[in-house]
Amino acid sequence: MTDLTLSDSQKKLLQELIDARGPAGVEHEVAEICLRELTAICDEAWLDDIGNVIGVIRASGEPERGAVHLMAHMDEIALIVKRVYGDGQLRIVKLGGLQPMSFGQCPVDIMGDHAIVPGVMSIGSLHVTKETAELTTTADDHLDWDDIFITTRLNNEQLAERGVHAGTRVVIGRYMRRLFEFEDCIAGHFMDDRALIIVGLETMRQLAAEKEKITRDVYLVCTVKEEVTNSGALHAVNTIPGEEVVALEVGPVAAEYDTVLSDRPIVLYGDMKGFYTKDLSDRLKEAAESEGIVPQLALFENYASDGSAVLAAGTASRATALCVPTQNTHGFEIIHKRAVNTAAKVLLRYLRETM
Repeated sequence: MTDLTLSDSQKKLLQELIDARGPAGVEHEVAEICLRELTAICDEAWLDDIGNVIGVIRASGEPERGAVHLMAHMDEIALIVKRVYGDGQLRIVKLGGLQPMSFGQCPVDIMGDHAIVPGVMSIGSLHVTKETAELTTTADDHLDWDDIFITTRLNNEQLAERGVHAGTRVVIGRYMRRLFEFEDCIAGHFMDDRALIIVGLETMRQLAAEKEKITRDVYLVCTVKEEVTNSGALHAVNTIPGEEVVALEVGPVAAEYDTVLSDRPIVLYGDMKGFYTKDLSDRLKEAAESEGIVPQLALFENYASDGSAVLAAGTASRATALCVPTQNTHGFEIIHKRAVNTAAKVLLRYLRETM
């Protein structure tokens, strides 16, 4: 691929992935798309018993070394119902690293057992006095989840009929999931980690085209529950043979990390759960440089990934992470239009160097 700008087909697939609802523990809409795409590319693709979608391109002969796991997660930041109260209103708790300002007052989809119920995330009216205690006691510069509720305009009995109860997932509505292109960037909710699924799929597609050169098995694992427990990644490394993990992730753009919004991928050396395997991170750095790309090198503090989770748990002995620079992480996320294919180019070079 000479033009690294997102193609029309990639943008279409990215929009489809973003449209799919995937809160932690209920990722099946995203999983269906991932399974379809991996089945078309890989030697074998399947859904495991925890909900991960896995595709593998096998070595053309006897593998010369252990397999590599590429990991991109399917779950999105979301909400979960704490209780139904009043007349058809919901109190909610965040599901992942989400702040009220990330979504704002917006349409939501309430994923009932029997129906998708529309609602609006609300804080109430602002033009009130101290008689309306919930708003006048809230600091002007801070909202917490205790201040937020969901308005449904259904009564409690109607919500119960639709299967809405404590534990029901609530996600940002389809109305808010449209991609937005401007200048050299593209933006939308849930680039974390839907854009990285595209990175993984593009890498696997190009690997499949040169299958005769592959001397080790390569898995793409689309994981569940990265935002809450990393249980998908932990399960995968316990059930699939492998030697190393490469987590594919968004990387925050921030002066404190010396990262900028560009198409240059971020090679990660550590995060809040510990330090990545240095020689693997060094190899990612060298792979980028071999392709004429100057990678961004970072150590993130308020951050974690499937890669650092499996290292911290001791279920994998070697792991690293390759990130797409992202502005507004866990909000309306912005990436460079060339960032996805540039990351795939680096990842493909990294894999080729070990074949």
